[in-house]
Amino acid sequence: MPLRSLYPEDDHNRVRPILRAAFASLKFIKEFCSVRDELFLDTVNPTNEAKVWSFWPHLEHLALYNVDVASSKFLIALRRCEGLTKLVLTRPDGLEMSIEDSDFPPLPHLQLIKIVNTAEGHRQWPLFRRLTWRSCFLGRILTESPHFSPANYMAEPAAAAQGAMAKLFNINVPIPAGREGYEAEVCQEWVRNHAVDGSLWELHGAPISRDMEETPLC
Repeated sequence: MPLRSLYPEDDHNRVRPILRAAFASLKFIKEFCSVRDELFLDTVNPTNEAKVWSFWPHLEHLALYNVDVASSKFLIALRRCEGLTKLVLTRPDGLEMSIEDSDFPPLPHLQLIKIVNTAEGHRQWPLFRRLTWRSCFLGRILTESPHFSPANYMAEPAAAAQGAMAKLFNINVPIPAGREGYEAEVCQEWVRNHAVDGSLWELHGAPISRDMEETPLC
């Protein structure tokens, strides 16, 4: 459903409030995948409306496309989803942005976070090359682990695959021949296909580590 094909300012027939109410009523949903956006159901612009998926108390697995992980609305919504254990973020924005301590919610329930992108897309947003890596979204997820040791992690990237730190993964989506320049569409199709066959939540990919990010940019 292309929710961004009709923006709030163009919704003269008030279709979006109906869609928002319908999605908000899905109280018993446990898994949800939005392939082409972040489940964009705002009815006015600008808005302070909460993310609709934050109204689903039984939500365990969530996949979103191109969400801003540093936005306060996203972080507030995550805080509300106390049963959420697996989060798949495809080509997210805001990975490099610092988040204040007061804005970042405790997320002890999250067991697995997967970032889906092409290999080149991953290398454009390196985590450990930034001096402020601990204050960005992925850095905060990592350092909030009760077993986290900055010295050990920076010295031994393999630790990312052990214990409580084994929750952050990158998934590289291959670009088929002839699809260069269509990275967004290829990633969306990859997520859709794996969501349909049920494998999206089980695939881990590669643990996010310094070794991975030391690969030179092409």
